[in-house]
Amino acid sequence: MCKVVIFDLDNTLHYNPNSNCDQTLNDHIKDIIVHFKNSNIKVTLASLNSSAPFYLKRYDIFDLFDKVYCKNWTFYGAHKSDFFESICKDFDVSYSDLLLFDDNIEHCEEAKSLGMKTIQVDSVKLLQWDDINNGMSLF
Repeated sequence: MCKVVIFDLDNTLHYNPNSNCDQTLNDHIKDIIVHFKNSNIKVTLASLNSSAPFYLKRYDIFDLFDKVYCKNWTFYGAHKSDFFESICKDFDVSYSDLLLFDDNIEHCEEAKSLGMKTIQVDSVKLLQWDDINNGMSLF
């Protein structure tokens, strides 16, 4: 059973702010997060964008997350395994209880190597309900 969902931010929930795209957050993202919350599944964010809290507050979804993990990748590296380890400790779950949605194939592969379930999100479409259904079908 899925106990914790982990979302990436840039090119998963919203377009990277450096990408010259007018659109930022898809309208259904808040509904997706609320869906998980209503299902008693913890919702987290793991982003290599240290400005992640700013964007989540701007979109008025920051308070929907149980925990937000972010760091500046240029200083701390482009891996997320430290986030995944912290999530397991913070929520007292195992890697097999986690589901990651991320546009970056390397992050998905890193998560899979730990025994996590992952869905690679299309960075053009951003997170869609089909991604959610596909992810939940892994459990």
